[in-house]
Amino acid sequence: MKFRSQWLILLTTLATAQSPYNAVGYGILTDAPDAASLGFSSTGLIPSMDSRFSPTNPTTWTDLVFTYLTGHYSNQDVSLGGYRSGTGTLSSATFIVPIEGKYSLGLGVAPVSRKVFDLVGDTTTVVFSSDTLTMSKILDGSGGISTLFAGGAWNVTENHAVGTRLDFLFGVYDEHTVSHIDYRSAEYARRFAYKGTFLSGYYRFVNDPETRRLSAFASFQVPFGNHYIARTDFFEFIEPDPLPRTEFVLPTTVSGGAIYRLSPTLHAGAEILSRSFASGQNPDLNSLEGEMGSATRLSAALSREKVFGSRDWLDWFHYRVGFFTRSHYIGGLGDGLTEVGFSLGLGIPFGLTQNQLDFGVRVSKRKGFLSEKPESITQLSVGLTLGDLWLVKGKRR
Repeated sequence: MKFRSQWLILLTTLATAQSPYNAVGYGILTDAPDAASLGFSSTGLIPSMDSRFSPTNPTTWTDLVFTYLTGHYSNQDVSLGGYRSGTGTLSSATFIVPIEGKYSLGLGVAPVSRKVFDLVGDTTTVVFSSDTLTMSKILDGSGGISTLFAGGAWNVTENHAVGTRLDFLFGVYDEHTVSHIDYRSAEYARRFAYKGTFLSGYYRFVNDPETRRLSAFASFQVPFGNHYIARTDFFEFIEPDPLPRTEFVLPTTVSGGAIYRLSPTLHAGAEILSRSFASGQNPDLNSLEGEMGSATRLSAALSREKVFGSRDWLDWFHYRVGFFTRSHYIGGLGDGLTEVGFSLGLGIPFGLTQNQLDFGVRVSKRKGFLSEKPESITQLSVGLTLGDLWLVKGKRR
């Protein structure tokens, strides 16, 4: 991704920013929507809450016994050099209804990307008509894209299941620029309102429904229908200036993964994801314009599930450990943006309806073209899953 050189010269100093990379493109795309996936280093394609269930993948919902409601909170801490900052937010929520052990429906909300940054440009001097002028610039922004999704799945046979999901994108991103020339200053702001839709398809294969020795998963996600930005410019002492809607580029994503049962309670998982953009041009996205690149993500993990009937309290929990390496769609000046890290997770099952409290922590290093030093990122997520009887045949109260 080749960005405008004047911006790379001006915006070189980080000041109380979540991350300088949040100022580019869509910001950092979210790849772990729930606490269990975070602890398992998964994107949610392969099961992580246990060896069968992921709140994100509809094909894992059909075998559930209970209706589930999940909610998750995520906090991220980023440090670079002497700067450190953190943000916390409700990250996702899902309501899932299995029907007769063969079908499933679900609704939910989840983040797609977040942009929170505050960049200060270096002070420069220029000579204009024999006058020496001191110039500097400040750029800050906040907001992002979220999704409201609806999905469902069908067990075609005992070994095969298919699912689909529609993601309705929405969100508002505000950007503010202050330019200083000597003692004068000028302020300019822009607001971007996102609209768009993703269509996703899912497939699950289970070699043996009884033993679940091997489960394999695949998915694709493509832009569907119209996707646009409604932009409004704000100048000092001037009425807001709405601009015509413009399209923005959305990626196509293909992913695959598998879960293998090493023992009755020990499972190994792996996942690969590839993301690409049909067009490299996205001129109206924000002030840091450039070309959109491609991205890949690899992860591997182990999980140990609860041992039912054990009197040892250490067997009452789910344990997860994972590793991942990720290249982002952001790149430029010969150096792409890469991230490597590991994760740990703990699941606490409780109640007759298999409720679960999940904790996930991920530690990673991110480096690329915007900084000579790598960022250190620590992300913590907490999730609660509650089950109940609903649309279950033979339900009793």
